[in-house]
Amino acid sequence: MGRFISASTFTTEIVNVSTTPYTATSGRTYLVDTTSAAITFNIPSADSANIGDRISIVDPTGNWRNNFVTVGVNTATTKIANLNENLILNVPNNSVELLYSGTQYGWVLLNS
Repeated sequence: MGRFISASTFTTEIVNVSTTPYTATSGRTYLVDTTSAAITFNIPSADSANIGDRISIVDPTGNWRNNFVTVGVNTATTKIANLNENLILNVPNNSVELLYSGTQYGWVLLNS
């Protein structure tokens, strides 16, 4: 009897973000630099996301405490953790990974 482990199809492209508002694309890791100002980071809407899509958001400079990142739900149908509300990231040197689970719960937190 054998077991097979498939390689994940999730590929990471690192994107530096320092402009606001910024609209994300799934399958990328975003280094969000808030050294000079807070940033609004819009996630893909429920209309354009696919179940299993992932987004990683990282604080590379340790400034999220001073200048927050607002993870924006840019449509009335987009949710984060089953809530139609923005997510505020304010813990320095942190990272957050979001997974799209479908329209019922929306984007869910995998880790933070």
